[in-house]
Amino acid sequence: MGWIESYIDPENTRAYWEGWVAIVDKEQSKKFAALVTNSERIIPQLPWPKYMEKENFLAPDFTTLEVITFATNGCPLGINIPNYDDIRETEGFKNVYLGNAMPSVAMGGVQFATPEQAKRLADNTLRCYQVHVACHELLGHGVGKLNYETRKYTDPITGEEFESCYAQGDTWNSRFGAISASYEECRADTCGFYLCTLKDVYSLFGFEDHEVDLLLWVNVMSQLRKGLLGLTLYNPEAKKWGQAHTQGAYVFAMWIYKNQKSKIVDFEILGDDEDFLIHLDEKLLVSEGKGLIERLLMVIQTYKSSGAADRGTAFYKEYSTVDDYFLRVRAIVLRKKKPRRVEVNNNLFRYSETAVEVQGYPESLEGVILSYADRFQFGKSLYN
Repeated sequence: MGWIESYIDPENTRAYWEGWVAIVDKEQSKKFAALVTNSERIIPQLPWPKYMEKENFLAPDFTTLEVITFATNGCPLGINIPNYDDIRETEGFKNVYLGNAMPSVAMGGVQFATPEQAKRLADNTLRCYQVHVACHELLGHGVGKLNYETRKYTDPITGEEFESCYAQGDTWNSRFGAISASYEECRADTCGFYLCTLKDVYSLFGFEDHEVDLLLWVNVMSQLRKGLLGLTLYNPEAKKWGQAHTQGAYVFAMWIYKNQKSKIVDFEILGDDEDFLIHLDEKLLVSEGKGLIERLLMVIQTYKSSGAADRGTAFYKEYSTVDDYFLRVRAIVLRKKKPRRVEVNNNLFRYSETAVEVQGYPESLEGVILSYADRFQFGKSLYN
């Protein structure tokens, strides 16, 4: 319980007040514990050199929870705490996956995708996204090193050598400023896409070898959708993004889109700006896209490890830019925007020392009102 998630504020100051109650899912948590146990074998498979990786991985706690109630304006799917990178670097961190917070994906509810793509997402998103959340939270945020000693780096974009490091007293947030939260989410997501294709990772979650291409396609397609649907959180007048995760997803989408040699991904506006489709070719994603994901991971990790805030900021702003074409896409998304999903909290009723029952409610506005009425019983006078 407390103030958390200040990245919703462009000034990175104002935060949410939230409090929540949950119960540990012991069986699901075993999968994440296995990922921690195998981290010594998995982390060396990341594409950057040893001097950009921590000498000792601070293995975090990773727990799957079933939410009883989450009192804030929205319930996330996974949480990595604390949000201070300097503490993560020295003390470690914790992760939770909120298993029952993941919304169901119905084929008819998947916008901006072909019927075939919508069916694939509806059938596979819940299973695939669990792997991504695990890789994002457990390893994505936990790997990579901030270097405080000057050394030479090779810029993955220009190919030139440069020298850089963090000064004593610098932190990740102080060095990279306004983009730090979004940049870090983009890095953790990209790390998740890279790691989910490793046998040492996907096998822990019950995926077979023949399913790994589907796993990557579903998770990347979900990220492309997040980036473009997240254009509603972009302010075209101020040219600023209002949410860290969606900006990171948009940067990822633009990286693939602008650097592809074949048609891995395409964004097609239909008719007179009536609708648009996201096309993602699975075969090309595997043959060319995996290389682009690896390269993006190298770019963002190199700038982070070296403290090269000037290079990192210029890169991130370039791929955060929303040009005229994607402003048209933004207008379509705004026009077709669905109402925000209704999140209804259950209540627990204790009838004796050993008898506790869960009270559920209809997934409607009426259900929300009933949930609040049971939780805050002010007296009959307020109901009359």
